[in-house]
Amino acid sequence: MDRARNDRGPGPDAAEGLPAEGDGSDGVAALKRCPRCAEEIRGEATRCRYCQADVRTQSQGEFITTWVRGHSTLALSLVTFLFVVFQIYKAAGFEVNSTVELLRAGGLSTIVVGVLLVLLPIEMVLMSLAGSWWILAAAESVQGDAAGTRRRLDLDPRTAPALVLAALALLGFWTSPWPLWLLCLVVSGTAVWLAVRRAGAGTIGARRLRRVIVALAVGFGFLLLQRPTIWVPAEKLSLRDGDPVVAYVIDYEGGWATLLTPDHRLLRISTTRVADRELCAVEYLEARLFDRVLRLRPAQVIGAISSGSLPESLTPPCPKEQ
Repeated sequence: MDRARNDRGPGPDAAEGLPAEGDGSDGVAALKRCPRCAEEIRGEATRCRYCQADVRTQSQGEFITTWVRGHSTLALSLVTFLFVVFQIYKAAGFEVNSTVELLRAGGLSTIVVGVLLVLLPIEMVLMSLAGSWWILAAAESVQGDAAGTRRRLDLDPRTAPALVLAALALLGFWTSPWPLWLLCLVVSGTAVWLAVRRAGAGTIGARRLRRVIVALAVGFGFLLLQRPTIWVPAEKLSLRDGDPVVAYVIDYEGGWATLLTPDHRLLRISTTRVADRELCAVEYLEARLFDRVLRLRPAQVIGAISSGSLPESLTPPCPKEQ
């Protein structure tokens, strides 16, 4: 057995002067395992000689970044939960009692789905910006071959982000206002063009695009937090013993209706007082022609150009209180 071991010759550790084992005592160098490939390397090494990973002791910020990347699903779920709770808190006028009542009456699952659907256009912008950043980062990992030929897009790490961006562009064609859709198309298209050219984040154009992505993400993230968000449609309730009430019906069971008014007041009235319910749209801004054009989706823009007229809203505006 010893002869067979000698015939094989020295291993990689012996070739590089590395001891096979040791803990640092008696002059023997201590070894540690690479956190990425699990191979043994010198204890004082700063980079793995097998996978070239950085094995230096991480700072607190680097540790958090690594944890988020390794637990992306948990981090995304936590961020979504906190975002929805903030929207409920904002809808309740930042009052704890009203927030608890909205959670009890509306149900958390219904609220989560409703909030995400109401804010879908802005969320799609943020997802497009994240996809653009993703494809630029993926382009960094693509190494050119010896001949300098260009690899096909569907054979490298840029495939997944490119497909995500294409799906978002297709979905936004029917769901997003055309200015937002056009903005996402320009940013994502530029990112794909730079990634296909193997620019990654190493060129001046790619670095500038990343700055633009960060600025847009901050702006739309702020807009996402500021936008009025109610997860149910507004309704005009005609009462048998009074004037109509415009409110969001949070709950309508057990003989009582839980209502949230546009000015964040929480009301409970008996369902026997309600004679009729009609869906309506609360207009926070004056509905001018220019605003109506900006709200059109790309599919509606094509229809308006072909027909020569703007499409009519399916939901009538809510009556304004006197």
